[in-house]
Amino acid sequence: MGASKKQIMRLIRFVAELKNNSYPNATTFAEKLRNADIEENLNISCKARTVQRDIKSLKEDFNAPIKYDPDQNGYYLTRKTWELHCPALCEDITSSFMIASKLTEDIIPQPLKSDISNAMLDMKANSNSEFLDNSFMESLIIASGTKALVDPDIFKTIFDGWRNQEVVKLEYQRPDERRTINEFEPHIISFHKGIWYSKGIFVQENREVVLAIQRIKSISLTNKYFKLIKN
Repeated sequence: MGASKKQIMRLIRFVAELKNNSYPNATTFAEKLRNADIEENLNISCKARTVQRDIKSLKEDFNAPIKYDPDQNGYYLTRKTWELHCPALCEDITSSFMIASKLTEDIIPQPLKSDISNAMLDMKANSNSEFLDNSFMESLIIASGTKALVDPDIFKTIFDGWRNQEVVKLEYQRPDERRTINEFEPHIISFHKGIWYSKGIFVQENREVVLAIQRIKSISLTNKYFKLIKN
């Protein structure tokens, strides 16, 4: 399936509306997109018939359990646990995204080829910044069906660090509730079983780690840069 970057953004936002139980339909969602163009300068608006094609694509290409509720005059998910997996969306958008070919097998099995309900992204450094605004990050978090609350500002900062190969400084809360402050190279952003992760290196310790993004309590960019791990 081929998909444009604008369609990817529409699909993610539409699924976010479904996850929020907003009962979007083609007309109301097209209006939301027009407002997004005005308020967020995204240039993703379209006509209602294009939204209808997007809904059809979600059903046929991504097996989204979407049904129309005549009482609510909108669509809803019949299975709330369904997740929209980013690699399927981005598979053909090689100018902006590429699927990472390797990650520790016991953390995230290789997606797409194994038909396992996991998803992960590895973004090229020249990716378009239009994907990285806060509203898009929030929609992406909601659409992915994450089971852990992630702050969109924190998500965007680590995403920016990953995209630009820039070291971040973060405060991380461990499972035992202790907090540590580290400089971190975010080499991979991944989504697995309802939780967003980043795999990378603690700079001071030169140690490879996997961090649950919802455990990051604060984060900032450092203007220091790194080279990506080779697959």
